[in-house]
Amino acid sequence: MTGWTEVAQWAISTLVPAASGLCGVALGAWMVTRRERGNMKRDAYTALLEGFQETYMAYRRLESNFKLRLPSADPGAVGKELFEKFGPEFKEARTKLYSAMTVGRIVLSKEARVALSTYLTEDVEATAAKGEGIFEFMRARRKAIEEAQERIERAARVELGYKD
Repeated sequence: MTGWTEVAQWAISTLVPAASGLCGVALGAWMVTRRERGNMKRDAYTALLEGFQETYMAYRRLESNFKLRLPSADPGAVGKELFEKFGPEFKEARTKLYSAMTVGRIVLSKEARVALSTYLTEDVEATAAKGEGIFEFMRARRKAIEEAQERIERAARVELGYKD
């Protein structure tokens, strides 16, 4: 019987540390994965909000510059000049926003994905306001951005666990 108890003691003294080490590695891997997913979501929300803000500010700068130059004998020429001046800024801001939206559709919650789809629909509808006048067009696009930002902020608070 002495041999059996020695084997049992040896097995326990070997298996318990091995099992606890394996459990520790599994727990550590789970925690790291969870943290990385949280960081990825936080980064996606940050990129989205920055993209919306940059696009919004580009519209505000364009509108402000337009108002400073009116009244004008040729408002069409003023508009063309300003669109040429601010075109690269718009392109960069919207490219950044659409890149963030692409990532967001993959890693974010359903609420955030719905907010992004709603924004795209509202942005297309705002484009139809162009026939009403340049200021109405810019106001409609800014409004779509503002509402999208609010929905994304709300989704981020819920998904990232921040309370109001």
